[in-house]
This record gives sequence, C-alpha cells and structure tokens, in this order.
Amino acid sequence: PLGEDYSLMGTSMMPTVLQSITTNYNKKNKNVALFEIGKTYIDEAGNIEKGEVAEENNKIAFAVYGENADFYIVKGIIENILEIANISRYQLERANEAGLHPGRSAEIFIGKDNIATFGEVHPQVIENYGINEKF
Repeated sequence: PLGEDYSLMGTSMMPTVLQSITTNYNKKNKNVALFEIGKTYIDEAGNIEKGEVAEENNKIAFAVYGENADFYIVKGIIENILEIANISRYQLERANEAGLHPGRSAEIFIGKDNIATFGEVHPQVIENYGINEKF
C-alpha cells in the first residue's frame, strides 16, 4: 500500500497534482510542468449503495507554473494534443468547475461528451496550499 493518503478512491486528480506542485514550489523550482496519469471514480448511478463498483475513468492531469505559464499556454498544449490525436471537431466552452477560476477555465466537448476541463486554479484553492503563484 502507498499509505493512508492514497487509500481512498478519488473523484478528482486535482489534489495530488496540487500536492506535487506544492512540493516543487516549496523547493524553489521556478518553472514547472508536470503530469500524472491515474484513475478517478464516479458514482452517479448510486452503485456503491447497491454493493457495486463505482465507474472507473482513466485520466491525465497536468499543471504548469512559472514564467510565461498562463491559461493560453495550457489551452495550446491541449490543442496540440488534440491535433496529434487527429481531433479537429470540438467545442471550447467556458467552465464552471469547482476549484478553478470561473473566468479563466474552459471545457472541451466532442459532441455532448466533455473530454477535457482546464484552467487557472482558483486563488482560494492556491492559498490553501500556501502558494503565492497562479496555476
């Protein structure tokens, strides 16, 4: 086992990515780009109450901070990934995602499917991690 902190099935990868960012920030790393691949678990159908398993989703999360790191850099990274994957038909919409800045976050849809959510982490969330940068 990895330890008690990692023993629960997470619904988001944001806490572990922010913990990695915090570690780098506290070690005075000025420009950081990192990613994490993992699983999240969603129970919209109430499966756990029925004694069944929650829906498991494969996810990739990444974060950048430092000189020239902003919303548009992240948007460009995602657009490059979509281009490499030969995905050209998608919609970009403003996001209202918990933990992200409401005016600096977006979602990407292919049809009705949300394939990505990204943006600047909300200042109150960053403050909770003891960081004085934007992510």
